[in-house]
Amino acid sequence: MEPRHIWIKAGRAAQRRAAAASSATNVLGLHDCHRNIRGPYGGCADFLRSIAPAVRERNPRLFSRHETALLAAAPELREITAPRRETLLDTASADERIRFHPRGRTLRIAHGIADFLEALTAGRDGPAAAVFFDNADHADQTTVELLGVLLRRTDPSRLQLLIGSAGDLDWAEGCSAIRLAEEPDTEDGSCADEVLARRYIDADCVDGGPLALAAYERADPALRARRHGERAARLAADGPHGARTGALPFHLERGTEPQTAGVAALEEAARHCLLSGFYHSAVEFAERGLGLVDPRTDHRSWWNLLTGLAGALAALDRPEEALARYHEARAVTVSPRAHMAAAGSIAVLLARHLPLRDAT
Repeated sequence: MEPRHIWIKAGRAAQRRAAAASSATNVLGLHDCHRNIRGPYGGCADFLRSIAPAVRERNPRLFSRHETALLAAAPELREITAPRRETLLDTASADERIRFHPRGRTLRIAHGIADFLEALTAGRDGPAAAVFFDNADHADQTTVELLGVLLRRTDPSRLQLLIGSAGDLDWAEGCSAIRLAEEPDTEDGSCADEVLARRYIDADCVDGGPLALAAYERADPALRARRHGERAARLAADGPHGARTGALPFHLERGTEPQTAGVAALEEAARHCLLSGFYHSAVEFAERGLGLVDPRTDHRSWWNLLTGLAGALAALDRPEEALARYHEARAVTVSPRAHMAAAGSIAVLLARHLPLRDAT
């Protein structure tokens, strides 16, 4: 039978993982793609980090050839190599930036990673290696785009992709589908609510099971916020790099200081994604931040989030939404500098992004 990539749909993570283990004999690892853990390239970056050091050691030319795509998706790889191909977009500070990455950058990154894996697995003998990406239905847009490219381009006889989700995936075409019925709950119901809620938070509110989720929702809001803050403190101290665009802002916006620490974390995540060309993620973080910030008490963060959101919307070819955001800004602020900047940005939208009829 000709090998194919596999999509595993089941309500519980344990079911999906068991099905993945029984579907392939050489599973390289399980990588969770949930955006709560890591936003852009969640799961995929972990996979690249697990294989890239050995590739660089064995085949430095292959690693160097695909360095740009690998470092863009997994910046942590800078710990093992200094980038050799950087542009002014990579080295300029945020204040010096006058240009931004094109909208298609993430697609080029995806194809670069596909090229890397194709070259890596070329001529491979023996059974195919497999890699399991779970929670794909909660993945960031960059991860969805990359997995879609890999499903189309990766030869399953060399590297088989196992994609797990609880919900439907409209982009997993061509996969063999395994759909599992919901299993009865086997969690230990004797645990106290506080223990279950803390376990759920410590797992970044991912796949805690129905009992843990129910305990979390029943928990006292103040206690819940404190637990989120404790989890954020641990991540800030020794968490992975990717947590800064995933778990860290997620917990801080639900912690004890959402309008200060939460807004700051979301502002930083939105800025990073905007400068990296991850525009869908920038929109998501900026909208979450704007839902918390008060422009009367934190005008700087509000303005940075709003202008970052408008810039990302324009890059995604959604200029009408960007225009609406600038009009919103002009209605809220009395700052002459903000009005001047908004007017300039509106002029650019009208001149470059919107049809002539919309400018009249």
